[in-house]
Amino acid sequence: MNKRGYRVVLFRGFMVLIALTGGLMAFSGVNNYLDDTTFWKIYYARDIGTIMDVGQTGRGDIELNYNFMEAAKPLTFGLTKPLVELYDRDTELREPLKTTFRYAQDEKIEVKYDTIDATNFKMYFTNKEVIISGEPLKEEVCIEVINMKTPETTEIYVYSDDSEVESLIKIGLRNKQYKVVDELKDDLDLALIILEGKEEDLIFTYNQFLGKSERLSCMIRNKLVEENPDTLFITQLKKIDENSIWKEVIEKADVGMILELGSLDKSDTLPIVEGVIGYYG
Repeated sequence: MNKRGYRVVLFRGFMVLIALTGGLMAFSGVNNYLDDTTFWKIYYARDIGTIMDVGQTGRGDIELNYNFMEAAKPLTFGLTKPLVELYDRDTELREPLKTTFRYAQDEKIEVKYDTIDATNFKMYFTNKEVIISGEPLKEEVCIEVINMKTPETTEIYVYSDDSEVESLIKIGLRNKQYKVVDELKDDLDLALIILEGKEEDLIFTYNQFLGKSERLSCMIRNKLVEENPDTLFITQLKKIDENSIWKEVIEKADVGMILELGSLDKSDTLPIVEGVIGYYG
């Protein structure tokens, strides 16, 4: 083979490899920057900033309900002068990266500056002041999912880092004739992991089948909100991280769900059981 031709082929192959590597690195960087959380922080900051502009120019009193349900992670919302601030609700970060948007301020209107950790909140506008207020979670209408199985044929695996909670949930489901298995195995209908999370939080993590997961999380959330009407402020439904220690557990079931609930105790077991029954009912 011609040595010069061989060198040309080798050189071109090397350059293609460099181009592909650079392209993948660039794509990865853009993807990391524009993940769901970053996108929604930008969106919400601009949207609320625009609302601040419009609300201060309106005539009469305005009350606006707002929520951060679409964000991939729980967010903290701060109103300062003259900025709307959005950042990840992560207590381990010393200096959270904020996304900000500047709004116009009428000097005749007093803005009550505040920081809110809540999925739902209200904004009040009058000709004298602007007030924001965090709201506890409310019950919602859950999507419908067709289920053809009976309780006796529905296999459920339950685990909790609180042994009393785990035992009570298993007893509650068995009393309703559901087949609760004590050992993890393949082809389960439901794998439900209940963990104690951050105070005021209600976080659901699923593996696959968003529609089914939305219904299950909604049914459980509604029951927990009904039982704790003034104590739950943050909710989220997210897909499990590929590196999670729980991924192998919940992927064994048709519906795999991790529930993280702040201040988890035995009083929460009945709402969780009722939520599961409502999902299959």
